[in-house]
Amino acid sequence: MSKISTKWALSQIARKVFFPRNFLQLLGLMRGGPEFHRSKGDEQLELYSKILPGDYLHYGYFAEAEKTPEDISLNDLFEAQDAYGRLLVDQVKDEKAKVLDIGCGLGGLLGLMQKRKLEALGLTPDEAQIKHIKEKYPEIPLFEGKFEEYPYEEHKGEYGTVITSESFQYLDFDHAFKAIHDLLKPNGRWILCDYFRRGEAFEKSGHLWEDFTKKYEKDGWKLIEEKDITNNVLPGLSFAHMWCERIILPLFHYAEKKFHRKRPAAHFVLEDVVNRVETSLTESFKVIDPETFSKEKRYMFVVLERA
Repeated sequence: MSKISTKWALSQIARKVFFPRNFLQLLGLMRGGPEFHRSKGDEQLELYSKILPGDYLHYGYFAEAEKTPEDISLNDLFEAQDAYGRLLVDQVKDEKAKVLDIGCGLGGLLGLMQKRKLEALGLTPDEAQIKHIKEKYPEIPLFEGKFEEYPYEEHKGEYGTVITSESFQYLDFDHAFKAIHDLLKPNGRWILCDYFRRGEAFEKSGHLWEDFTKKYEKDGWKLIEEKDITNNVLPGLSFAHMWCERIILPLFHYAEKKFHRKRPAAHFVLEDVVNRVETSLTESFKVIDPETFSKEKRYMFVVLERA
């Protein structure tokens, strides 16, 4: 790197950091910046939508639970995601009544229900998901907002089925139970597929399984089916973890070393940032480590009926 280009790079960094307006913006970003709701624009989900053509954002349901990540192809993953969707939609009992898909993601379940001539409504606050669904499934109605914002008191007894597919973990526990109960018709079904914490966990997402079972029993829900499908989900999780460990992280290290060799001055200035990115990547990969996941979480398929 020449003296001129080094001087220019340092001047740009100094301008960004020390110019009053930029410095205030930097402080704001370090504190979290202007309030940003992940639900309003999740870049990670947008990336998934471009990689996975089936409009699903989960790891799929593998009938061959012992399948190793090296033996999984993208077609296997797509089929597993379809199998996951069918597992849920097959449990829709009242095919003439409306279905509410809470946290509908990219609309994979909505599309499947549309093919089966079911009347479904999607709910999501995510702008990227809303845009995708409107373009691909323009006939399917959407509620654009959080479930806590949905006026459930105005729609009491309107739905024959409510589905929460990897979305219950994000919902307020008590509000979800009351609202879903009131939205369902008598004998209506709540189809839930999600992971729960067994106890204290490295990654805190998901409700405690013990709290969930106590709550539905206390509230008088009728249990139709309860199945631990952790082993059926792990192959997809292992596949994603393998790609992270063997592709993404090595590529990052390759790029970092090349940057260090070709731009040593810039690398020196940005060294703390680079290290922070590496730490963030490593922590993110721990979340999808299959061994850790199976110890701390259990992935459950549950069908409840409103008494």
